[in-house]
Amino acid sequence: MCRLTFFLLFLVIGIECIHAQVYVEKKTRHRFAQLTVGLDIQRSIGGTSRFARVDNTLRDVSLDAIYRPRFVIGGTHFWGHADFYIAIELGNQTSVNGDFETQFTSGVETVFKAYPWRIEQKKIRPYAGLAYVSYFYEQSQTNATPDPEFGNRFNGPELNRIALPLVGGITYQYKNRLIDLGFLWDYRNEQSYFVTPNLQATSIMPPLYVHVSYRWLFDTTLSAERNWENGTAQQRTKQLLKEGRLNRFFVGAGLSSVFWLTESPVNPDYVGGYSPSILPDLSAGYYMAGMDANVALSYRPYQTSTTSFDISQTLRRRSFGGEITKFLFDYNGFAPFIGPALTYDWLEADDSRFTSTVSEQRFVGGVTFGWDIRPNRLQGFVLRTNLRWFPRARLDAPNGSDYAFDALEFNFIQAVWFFGR
Repeated sequence: MCRLTFFLLFLVIGIECIHAQVYVEKKTRHRFAQLTVGLDIQRSIGGTSRFARVDNTLRDVSLDAIYRPRFVIGGTHFWGHADFYIAIELGNQTSVNGDFETQFTSGVETVFKAYPWRIEQKKIRPYAGLAYVSYFYEQSQTNATPDPEFGNRFNGPELNRIALPLVGGITYQYKNRLIDLGFLWDYRNEQSYFVTPNLQATSIMPPLYVHVSYRWLFDTTLSAERNWENGTAQQRTKQLLKEGRLNRFFVGAGLSSVFWLTESPVNPDYVGGYSPSILPDLSAGYYMAGMDANVALSYRPYQTSTTSFDISQTLRRRSFGGEITKFLFDYNGFAPFIGPALTYDWLEADDSRFTSTVSEQRFVGGVTFGWDIRPNRLQGFVLRTNLRWFPRARLDAPNGSDYAFDALEFNFIQAVWFFGR
């Protein structure tokens, strides 16, 4: 699914004209943002884990450096003064140190960078910002039996956490290419980890990451600038709005990350939060021009799983529902929106502690918010960012507790096509 999504995104941007730095000539709404696509590689520095010996004493093991190749897609905004993008890991590695094995990966990393001096051709520009990223860590060991129940080898819990590290670095632009050299500082990198079901230790995740990226810069809206400047677009919009012909059906396709917000009460302390999920985000809807609002339907299936010592668990959610979103304002083509969402969900849980699958269907309420990059309301194609927050989605467990499906769905870039434009 990821490969198909990447192919479709490249197909869309491949038919657009390439413009390297349109906002240098002048600052207009059609030059507000540019699309970026590329690759990068990230390297971790430092980190120490702890393992339990047979006598329950602890042994420190240094974490090997991890190299992560990643696909990067995003966009520059505010005429070269800001850069928003997501980085999707394309592969991961496992470190083996004798009898000890560790796996440390990251989910989709979302980065917000600010440039005091705008990005320009053949100039080095410093940046600083903030990232939003989920980290996954798991360790296993052999020849250690702190509890005979787990035999000669056992897997520790899956540690999932959300971090807000700081980022910094420099960007250099050459023609329609951006080259970044930067770092990420995870300043809250110490985490408690259950090395056995009854023994906690402090593991130190890598505090520092360095990366280099190579991205291509595209513009998808400049072709409409002339009609805006001579007033044709405004006149046409006003006429179509008056005639009721600006209303249009649309379809959207993109890739979402799901962040599970709450630990399930049914689990013991050594089972941590669930790892993020990736899913296709497909929607269809209708744009109501008079209200400047969308009504849409969407279907989103996803799941997560965890294994911790004697517990193996999988949660599944299939969500079908609708949402109504109202655009709040339009700042040079940057148009944020917000509105209620109501979905009908199929919730399921497979848990090794119970003999059968637990399932239930129910309505779940939430909130949808995000923004469109739309230089005018005549565009047949726009880029949209969606965030959906479901604060209270629960499934009853057989022991009287419950599983938590509370989630934040984040679709950074969704391609939206309007019929008849």
